[in-house]
Amino acid sequence: MAIAIVGAGVAIALLRSRHDVRVSVVHNAPPAKPALATGAALPRPSGSVAAPSNSVPVAVPSAQTTAAVLSASAGAPPPRVPSPATPTSLLPTDVRNLVAHFEDPSIPVPQRLQELKDLAKRGDALAVAVLEALGNEETYLNYAAVEALGQIHAPGVLEYLQTKTTNPDARVVCAAVKSLAALEGADAVSQIGVVLQANRARPDGHQDIVCGTCVVALGSIGSSAGVPLLATELKETYGYSLSHSYASQVVQALQSIGDPSGIPVLLTYVDRLTVEKQKMAKNPMGLEYLNGKITEAQKAAASLQKK
Repeated sequence: MAIAIVGAGVAIALLRSRHDVRVSVVHNAPPAKPALATGAALPRPSGSVAAPSNSVPVAVPSAQTTAAVLSASAGAPPPRVPSPATPTSLLPTDVRNLVAHFEDPSIPVPQRLQELKDLAKRGDALAVAVLEALGNEETYLNYAAVEALGQIHAPGVLEYLQTKTTNPDARVVCAAVKSLAALEGADAVSQIGVVLQANRARPDGHQDIVCGTCVVALGSIGSSAGVPLLATELKETYGYSLSHSYASQVVQALQSIGDPSGIPVLLTYVDRLTVEKQKMAKNPMGLEYLNGKITEAQKAAASLQKK
């Protein structure tokens, strides 16, 4: 949980379960932080950022210093993050300072999200290092940093994203899947299949979210290699750990891929729904709901016959 206390007001800067409580007190804070333009300096108040115990305090750079760091770092070899366990205090100073900026709860979340997107558009060495370092932090915007990496083709990024597919945080896993799909296309299908199988049941109960993200990613990739994976999802998970809504996502993904090999998959699903409908003869609302799902799958199958 991150809490910022500004003057006499209290702003709750978003809650994160299973994370440490971080409290930052800002005295005489300015009323608003200016947005960061692409390639511009990251604005910060003078002073220093409070660091957790057992870590080195992070010096806050002036706007001029940050602008100089961003300019000088363009085109340089990436300052690689050694491992996800590397303490922030051991990272290069310029990376540390920018990570501290993105963790600053006194800066509105929409502004920080936009700045992350702007940083990803730069796509240079410093951008990669900062996004990877932020993705390793237990902070609210770690997932956004992981997703932003999906815009950058750089050495080591794919390997980094693959490590995030096993992260305990469902949102980080989803972000890694989106980024892998964006960067690799059809080459990401097998990795997404691994994530699907590993997340059909999750301790946090977020299997619908993670698996749904994987299914949507397969549909967006549009490779026929994704059809067998989606067929397995309808056959092995529908009606067990996952829901009718999830099954509808699978149907939509098969339609988006557009391969005729998805037709028998969809018709088999229709048969299963028909059997289930027969058990609801005395449930008008249930019958109407299942009829809608049947129609949905039949239309998807018909669309594939025309391709």
